[in-house]
Amino acid sequence: MSNTEYSLDGDDASKKSFVPQRSLSLKTSPPLSQLALISRLCNGAKFEGKVERVSVSQRTIKGDPTDTAVLRFAEESLQKCLSMDDGTNMVRTLSRTCKKIFEVPFSSRNRWMMSIVQESTPSGFTSTWMLIKGAPDILFPSVSFILDSNSAAVPFNSYQPRLSRLQHQWSLEGQRVIAVCKRPLNDVKLPEDESELAEYLYNEVRNLTLIGLISLRDPPRANMKETMRVIRGAGVRVFMVTGDFLLTAVAIAKQVLIILLYGLS
Repeated sequence: MSNTEYSLDGDDASKKSFVPQRSLSLKTSPPLSQLALISRLCNGAKFEGKVERVSVSQRTIKGDPTDTAVLRFAEESLQKCLSMDDGTNMVRTLSRTCKKIFEVPFSSRNRWMMSIVQESTPSGFTSTWMLIKGAPDILFPSVSFILDSNSAAVPFNSYQPRLSRLQHQWSLEGQRVIAVCKRPLNDVKLPEDESELAEYLYNEVRNLTLIGLISLRDPPRANMKETMRVIRGAGVRVFMVTGDFLLTAVAIAKQVLIILLYGLS
């Protein structure tokens, strides 16, 4: 990332943009490092079984496919940021400075996931953050800022059209796009009751700072087109029901020759 111009080349970004650091910060780390850190802290998937000294690609993960893919990306990326071995368990490393105090899971109501995290600095100061990731078309109306290359928040308005076009471009290629955001909550008094806190946080999804976009590709199985030809040859009508962004769903439907059923979420 440079001056909020986002590279479209994923390989180039992963190889060249992670700057080695001694520690990570939700406030001052480079944008790509923050993207990985938030993706790791705000995630519904978890590593299971043996983790220590096991490479990320070989670990067993419990969770939905989207969070599973994001978790692998985040774990590998944070290892690069901190110049750690591939078998490092980042949970232990992050637990020294970050403590998750509340979580709102992804649902059809919100189409995002939220984690409330307290981060401690070496000087002893503790800050509270709202970390949230979800569908760009849902979160963009609540975004006020975007990080520049110096990790400073700048107004989002002038960048929104460009990033919306990027979301559409990736979606037309059949990719699922996720927006990753944060918001400081140091000046907000959070309710102590968990049920009240959850509802309160729904109303606090505003003035977000966009950290970046993550794009996931889940290609159809190689035999899907032939399978669809056989099914259609038998006189069967086929419909596809999905909660994906419409353009992503249309792209996948075209790839496998499925008739898309609109209007369902």
